[in-house]
Amino acid sequence: MDPRLKHIKVSRAKKFLEKNGFQHSNTRGSHWTYTNKEKSKIVQVICNNKESYPKNAKVMIEKSGISIEEWYEYCK
Repeated sequence: MDPRLKHIKVSRAKKFLEKNGFQHSNTRGSHWTYTNKEKSKIVQVICNNKESYPKNAKVMIEKSGISIEEWYEYCK
């Protein structure tokens, strides 16, 4: 995991996913689900804090199918 992306702000992650074709499809408690039907991807954003935990950020990046470099450029 790139150390620059250990803590991603949840609000930035949501905007970034929407910018890349994901749509908010469901909320259950503090878990926001985003789907991208074109890529058949489902990403869950966990909103326990203002920033995501490193483990959650890693899973979010992997499941989105978007490169780490793109995440870094948007979320820095």
